[in-house]
Amino acid sequence: SLVITGALAIISQLHAGGADSTSNATGFSLPVPGASPILIKLFEGILPLIVAVLFLCLSMLRWCLAKKSRADEKSRIVAGFFNILLVSYSAIANLVFSFLPCVHVPFLTSPVQNDTGSGGIEREQRLFVHAGWECWSSSWLGVLFTVVGHFIVFGLPLGVYFWQGFFPSDERWLYRLSQRFQQGRKGCKGNRRCSRLGWSGISALVVLEGHLKVWYWDTVLFARRAIFELIFAFGKKGLEQQMLFAIATGIFLLFHTHLSPYDSRLANVTESISYLLLLLVGVLNMNRTVLVSNLILETDAAKAFFSSVTRIQAYVAFAGFAFLLFVILPVYLWKLRKQLKVVGQLLPRWTRLSRLKRASTRSKLELRELSSTSGADIVENDE
Repeated sequence: SLVITGALAIISQLHAGGADSTSNATGFSLPVPGASPILIKLFEGILPLIVAVLFLCLSMLRWCLAKKSRADEKSRIVAGFFNILLVSYSAIANLVFSFLPCVHVPFLTSPVQNDTGSGGIEREQRLFVHAGWECWSSSWLGVLFTVVGHFIVFGLPLGVYFWQGFFPSDERWLYRLSQRFQQGRKGCKGNRRCSRLGWSGISALVVLEGHLKVWYWDTVLFARRAIFELIFAFGKKGLEQQMLFAIATGIFLLFHTHLSPYDSRLANVTESISYLLLLLVGVLNMNRTVLVSNLILETDAAKAFFSSVTRIQAYVAFAGFAFLLFVILPVYLWKLRKQLKVVGQLLPRWTRLSRLKRASTRSKLELRELSSTSGADIVENDE
């Protein structure tokens, strides 16, 4: 979102042509007829569900076509759903957390609704994100949505963490802990097979951890997204919230630099630079918040200074996007080239096999024709 905001801010500034350097008109809007903020927020949460359903339909089609490699197809489906959850986790967490805060909203009542027979003002708990809806605790649908949402946000990442942690490996503390309990059971002393019982999914684990040196790093990414969404939903708006964003980004930057979780050095460097750019954007955003929160005297010089800070922030965010594109695009082009090379090597074999099949089919037909004609000749000779 920082990248998109920076890019749109740059476009709006270029469109304005720099006529007013002290103006705050750095936004970029796209009007959608009939749309409201709550509909856009709901669409942000439903979009991952649409992607998951589309992926499931295509995977079922591949499952039906694949007859011999269904075990590999199963691990691919599991990894695909995990990647969809990893990519869309922020949108899901944002949707769930944004429906939690409720506020007391005053509203007018008609004489029919009021027991005193005259209109008045009453207070009712409504959602902060949309005052037209009651608080989630007022209906069973709201409670069900909250429970399911918290299960997705917290339960699935924790489930993945425990599933990975119980993999039979002495490097994982959950496995060592379970091994101690298993060794104390009757008949399991000295038998390592007891500690392996109940764990499965080695092919999916290889797909998920294939490029990781730190096995729990995916859970760290989930935690990072959840913390940012919690700060956004419950943090006090203003300088305090922006400071929390910057502190969280700095902590995860140090954590990533210390662990270097990926096998690829390029991936570790790219992620570190991305965190560093996000930290710089967060620090620059704090300067803008100082002016918006009326913490300093608003003068023309202050407006000009903070407008230049906003432009710098937009360019830094867009530079992060350009850097990621510069790093990722060659990697995927190289992978695509390898796949095309494999297809190019297999294509002559497929054409040769198809020719052999056609030739064998023709020979079978010719043999049938010969056998039928020879049988007819034999009948004529007998007559």
